[in-house]
Amino acid sequence: TQRIEFEANVVRGKLEEIILRLVGRGDIAQVRGDDLRDWSIRRDAEGNRYLVLRVDKPDADRKQIKATVETRDEFETLPVVLQPLTLVPVNPALHEGLLRVATDARLRVEVEGMTNLSRVDPADVAELAVANPGPGQPPLGFRYFATTPALSLKLDWSEPDAHRVLFEQFQLTGQIDGERASFRLQGVARTKNPGGGELFVLSGGAALTDLVGGRDFRIEHREPRHYLVKSGDNLGRIASQYATTVAALREANPGQSDELQANQRLLLPVPGFAGGYYLVFDRAGEFPVELKFDARVSERDGWRRLNFEVVPSALRPVTLTGLPADTEFREASTSRLEPRDRGFAAHLPALGGLALAWREARPETEGRLFYSVESLAEVSVSPGLLRQTHLFDVRVMQGEMNRFELALNGVGEVVRVAGGDILSWAVEGTGDERRLVVQLNQAKKSDFAIAVYTQTPLGEFPLAVEPIRMRPADAIRFGGFLRVVNDGAVRLEVTTASGLSQVSPGQFPQTRALRSLGENAGLQVFAYRFSDGNYALAVRADNILPELGVSQLLVYHVGESETSIEGEIELEIREAPLREFTLSIPAGYAVTRLNSARLADYFVTRDEAGGPSRLRIVFSGPVIGRELIDLRLEDNRSLAATDWSLPRIEPEQVKSVRGYLGIASDPGLRLTTSAANDSVTEVAPAFFPRKVEGLQLAWRLRDGAWAVTAGVERLELSVQVEALHLFSIGEGIAYGSSVLNYFISGSPVSVLTFQAPTNYSNLEFTGRDVRGWRQLADGTWEVSLHSPVFGAYTLLASYDRQFAAQGATLAFEGVQPQGVQSEQGHVIVISDFQFQVEPAGITGSLLPLEPAEISAEHRLLFAAPVLASYQYVGRPFSLGLELTALAQGETMDLVIDRASIQSRVSSEGHVLTDLNYLLKSKGHSHLRLTLPHSVELWNSMIGGVKVVPVAAGDDTLIPLPQHSDPNEIITLTLKLASKASSADEVALALPVVGAPVLQTDWSVEPETNHRLVFREGDLRPLRAGVEFTGYDLFGAILAGRSDLSTPLAGVAVLLFVGLAVMRWATRPGRKRGDALARFGLVLGGGALLLAL
Repeated sequence: TQRIEFEANVVRGKLEEIILRLVGRGDIAQVRGDDLRDWSIRRDAEGNRYLVLRVDKPDADRKQIKATVETRDEFETLPVVLQPLTLVPVNPALHEGLLRVATDARLRVEVEGMTNLSRVDPADVAELAVANPGPGQPPLGFRYFATTPALSLKLDWSEPDAHRVLFEQFQLTGQIDGERASFRLQGVARTKNPGGGELFVLSGGAALTDLVGGRDFRIEHREPRHYLVKSGDNLGRIASQYATTVAALREANPGQSDELQANQRLLLPVPGFAGGYYLVFDRAGEFPVELKFDARVSERDGWRRLNFEVVPSALRPVTLTGLPADTEFREASTSRLEPRDRGFAAHLPALGGLALAWREARPETEGRLFYSVESLAEVSVSPGLLRQTHLFDVRVMQGEMNRFELALNGVGEVVRVAGGDILSWAVEGTGDERRLVVQLNQAKKSDFAIAVYTQTPLGEFPLAVEPIRMRPADAIRFGGFLRVVNDGAVRLEVTTASGLSQVSPGQFPQTRALRSLGENAGLQVFAYRFSDGNYALAVRADNILPELGVSQLLVYHVGESETSIEGEIELEIREAPLREFTLSIPAGYAVTRLNSARLADYFVTRDEAGGPSRLRIVFSGPVIGRELIDLRLEDNRSLAATDWSLPRIEPEQVKSVRGYLGIASDPGLRLTTSAANDSVTEVAPAFFPRKVEGLQLAWRLRDGAWAVTAGVERLELSVQVEALHLFSIGEGIAYGSSVLNYFISGSPVSVLTFQAPTNYSNLEFTGRDVRGWRQLADGTWEVSLHSPVFGAYTLLASYDRQFAAQGATLAFEGVQPQGVQSEQGHVIVISDFQFQVEPAGITGSLLPLEPAEISAEHRLLFAAPVLASYQYVGRPFSLGLELTALAQGETMDLVIDRASIQSRVSSEGHVLTDLNYLLKSKGHSHLRLTLPHSVELWNSMIGGVKVVPVAAGDDTLIPLPQHSDPNEIITLTLKLASKASSADEVALALPVVGAPVLQTDWSVEPETNHRLVFREGDLRPLRAGVEFTGYDLFGAILAGRSDLSTPLAGVAVLLFVGLAVMRWATRPGRKRGDALARFGLVLGGGALLLAL
């Protein structure tokens, strides 16, 4: 059973009915829903089922419809394959479904296959549970979104042996006496099911004659049952569901087609459906069984037969008695019947029945040999060789054949004979009397096959040839098919075909032993049929010459010491395949690169007379269509003449030549067109099909007879240098680096020359392709390169010189490149040490620069401070600087970063002071303190550990720990105590520390209910406690010592100003209505109001 909860949400529009496609097996039993009027099942023309739900009162405001569908799918036996029913809406905007499969503890379910579904955690579908099946297999969960979900589940008992009856110790004994066959079946039936069970034991052409044994079971005879076909069933699904085969279904239902109709009845060849005898048990246990029955014996064509079904069992031995020892058997469903103790013994398979045919042996008589032969032959003609393949199917109709003979007519030799029954083969005789004799490994009474392969060497085409004709000796009939095909660039013509009937090539029988011709435009096929070996066949063969079109892209390159030719040659091959290709290449050039997709090898043939060489390219197989050849030729001789006549690469035996031609050169050379014939058209180098560095001239080729002469000129050399001379000053030594950026035009340069001061040492040069350097004379150096350079080139020269450590006057000029048209650059002097720099002889075009004016790319080369920097625009110049080393200062070895001090004063005049010092020490063992008079040191601690101070006269030494890192913080805590001579006046003093203190925080606190008033001292408190009276306040205001921003001072000022103004406005002698008097009263009243 199955329950489906369906929910439809309306996105837009009014819902009147819902159409759901039924996917899977099952019948709709009930549909419930509050908003449903009725439901029905609908089928389309293809037989698909649909569930139609009609809404009770269609309303546009209704946005959700819910329904519950209950289905039922019945099955009678296990195991069975089920397809759960799923509801798929027709054309939904969004569709999603969940499926939960649960079984009780007695059953076991497995997934046979699923499509458009995905497994999910059973907890995700727990809300779909309708009942608790009890302990057993965990449920399965699935999710689907597609409109065609499919799920196949195999359902079986969790313990199959507990729900069926097994038959063991099987023993079938038969006695055959003429037309009667009596059998006895013995064994033990065992079942674990408390309710018992039933067991199929016998059916078919047999009937029980007696029942021997106890009455713990009963025997029943049943007529065959039928399966009622449901919609969507087919033979494969029914066979899979009931663990049988389609062949068994067709055998049980003769004449049944593959298309089934609903409500059609089928007979299932499985227990429970097949008719026959059944043993019925009412309880669990083991039951001995002994059955006697007779089998029906029929006779046809001299053979006696019996056929019946017996109980399945793992091992089923069968014993037959009453038959002569020389009895012949055939069509037996058992293993080979072996003679045993006046009978025959064999074994039946685990399933099925006993089927047997036998007859009494007849004396064998040797008859005359009669046989026929069917032949398939193929003749393949290729350049230089004719191959033949003959397939012979030999059918022996009477007698025995020990050897097979074939008469050979024609020129050729047998290279191979193949077959499964061949012992040896040999060709006997000569000329037209030759025979191929094949010796068989045993006498053959049945059909067999032999394949014969021959080949015939051919001469130069065109020629006529007759293939070898083979004819079996003494065959009562010989016929078959013959096919003639070409292999490669060969054109065939059948000149003689007597005794042959031409047929369509498609009617030639296909076999694995002969190749499949496929679709080949250049293939010729002639097919014939013959009914006798006396036929004649003659074939004329001729070559098919390929038609070649060449599209080439040639790039000529002229350099200082060599010339080269690079070519991309594209062949377009038509009419016939090409096996090799020949090019005429210039004399003196060597092939340095040759690539092709199907290249096998290549050969270069030199002309002794000095003419062009021949390059023969051999392909790995026949080539047709397009083929690309990549070629490079080199000549290591330098070009001496100013006019270069370009040598041609000439393809041989081609129909047309097209393409492009380009000339490139090394830097420093200019190319011009001196002469060109009408076979080329000059184009701009930018339109050349391939990007080539240094390309100067280009032409488009019209045919292969082109001729071009190019002029070669050398350009004048031009060298410009931009330099950076960077000097780093150390203690008594100056390190120099000159970065020289060359820009070379005109022609390449392979040697660079420099001038360097003679006091420079350890001079080295670093750059691309630097081979070495040497000193030509004092101060003159030559740098050699591996290959000439052109364009941009960078070279680094590094050197150093010694000078006095106290200072000296040095020249900062760097290395000077020679043979250049211009030089400009910068001179920068840097140092990590302190020097005083003074100019001492500066001449030439030197411009001093501030450090901020140095360019960003130069700043990346150093990080030290700049002592001096200059810019120059040309040589010669001189730059002398006087360097004087400055004395180095010493750093502090002991310093206190911060001092935190807190003093507490009691009412009796006692003072207790806590001092917390954070200090750093570099090798100091003690901190010296000088305590004030009458101050005692009560406690001293470093890092929370108490230390013992040491008295040194009036000073106190505090021991310090030793650390390797001078930046490590040392925490020193002191506790001091003192007593004042008077409790009303207390003097506070701090100890004198033998190290500088960067910051001091000192707080002084009185005893509770007391206050401190500052009188005098070296330090003034941040907020001094002063007693103020009214007179003091006004005095302070008048003296300018009061902070007017405080509220008390502001109120006092407003009161004073208000009273003074009002007194002025009402003084004697002032008229009451005077404007000044009124103004004074208003101003004074406002001041009083603000003060209040």
